[in-house]
Amino acid sequence: RGAVDIGRMQQAAQHFRGQHDFGFFATYEKNAPTKNNTVRTIRSIAVVDEGRGQCRVEILLDGALFRMVRNIVGCLVWAGA
Repeated sequence: RGAVDIGRMQQAAQHFRGQHDFGFFATYEKNAPTKNNTVRTIRSIAVVDEGRGQCRVEILLDGALFRMVRNIVGCLVWAGA
């Protein structure tokens, strides 16, 4: 696994701030009812450089869909690859 570009991840993270329909970032379990309202608000999102090639993602939001945060972080890692 190669190193990621933290700067690119930080830049990409800012596109998630605000109110958006995050239905695409949710994972629905088989036979589970789907949520009608997939609009959520991310109040802040930060990619923090921990040094030694590690980072953490901090997200403050009004509510998350199932696996939404996991999928957002995966997208940020992809952006930094």
